Amino acid sequence: MDLNYRKIKVILDELQVENVAYDSGFHSRKPRKLSATELMTSFFKMILSGNFSYRLWASHLAYQIGDTVSFQAISQKLNRDNTDFFEQVLLKALSYRAHGSFGIQTNDLFAPFDRVLVEDSTCFKLPKSLAEHFPGPKLPHGRKAMGRVQARFQLKSNTLESVSITDFCKNDRTYANNVIGSLQPGDLVIRDLGYWRIKTLREIKSVSAYFLSRIPTSINVYQSNDCEKLDLVTFLKQKASKGCKQVDLDLQIGRKEKMPIRFIALKLTKEQAKRRMEMTKANRHKKCKMSEQAKYLSKWNLFVTNIDRKTWSPKCIYAAYNLRWHIEMMFKCWKSNFRFEQFFKHCKKQNPMKPRIIVMLLLVWLVLFYQRLYNSYASKVWENYKELLSPMKFASFLKEHFRFIQQETEQYLLQRLTYYCTYDKRKDRKNHLEKFLFYP
Repeated sequence: MDLNYRKIKVILDELQVENVAYDSGFHSRKPRKLSATELMTSFFKMILSGNFSYRLWASHLAYQIGDTVSFQAISQKLNRDNTDFFEQVLLKALSYRAHGSFGIQTNDLFAPFDRVLVEDSTCFKLPKSLAEHFPGPKLPHGRKAMGRVQARFQLKSNTLESVSITDFCKNDRTYANNVIGSLQPGDLVIRDLGYWRIKTLREIKSVSAYFLSRIPTSINVYQSNDCEKLDLVTFLKQKASKGCKQVDLDLQIGRKEKMPIRFIALKLTKEQAKRRMEMTKANRHKKCKMSEQAKYLSKWNLFVTNIDRKTWSPKCIYAAYNLRWHIEMMFKCWKSNFRFEQFFKHCKKQNPMKPRIIVMLLLVWLVLFYQRLYNSYASKVWENYKELLSPMKFASFLKEHFRFIQQETEQYLLQRLTYYCTYDKRKDRKNHLEKFLFYP
């Protein structure tokens, strides 16, 4: 899949962007200059230039259509009346993802599941003038402005399933139940503590899907054969005193719910426990003290799941949960290489629609083009050279050598990508894609 002006237009035409523009009111009549397709295409090209301003956007558009365009004309399109158009295009882009799925066969670890869904969020800073619409953390000198992108990623196809744009104060738990409506029997949902809700776990199980989650240290745990609360600290200390570093048993969780689950506890090494405690202290408020129970339980990895023991051993549980980091790696790749926060420096007026629309355009670009390009070339590099393409290196290469990608033959390009953008071979540890694709 090459990426040029013609290809971008072909994909936007397949999404029927102009029809969406008329239906949503983005166009009230036939546009003379600012068609929706031209506006979006020029934005996508500007992303690869590494800079952003409305004037730069206007110059890209002017060069593209062979006519002059004012930056005010573009700025006026990013208003409340047009948010419906950008939302609909983003939804269409997400539904188009199947055309660019990962072509490398994933390992047997996830073979029992149809889809493997991981959820997480990432935050982005905004000008302080938008704090009323995008409230961020409170500071002694006032409240910051900060937005949040909630994302659901499908690991087996390496595609984005769902996104929501909100403010910093709407935490992950607010979106804990959103996945239920899209679940199918045989799906697996992997989540961290931010999405913890026993009710949601029960609902995932009720649609014949599976879950894997960390468990809060404060949760009430009960033996499956009675209603007596289990003192988890005492229980694990007894196991550890006998040299046991792994626990796998059936329990119930929740004081009211008493939900049957499979409970797995894996003891950390001294070095791992020390690092976790240091990270916990760094992320906690200085006045918020950690209980002795939480301190001890932090020395264990505690998981709950409804996956049976024949399907996954505790070792598989640990390996699968670690792959949840894949979505965080993608966030880091997007934000560092495409410099998300630079796009909001010009959103200083109290217009909350501009940053929201810009985020939607960035996500459309990432879903339709970057992720599809990466999936396509990663498959071809693996097929031809048995090397794994690094998402971070590929994003940097794409930004710096966009013209090169358009002009060279595919074979020559694959050789360059293999040489410059694949993971370094290491004997001491596996890279992320090796862990993801080749378990154990």
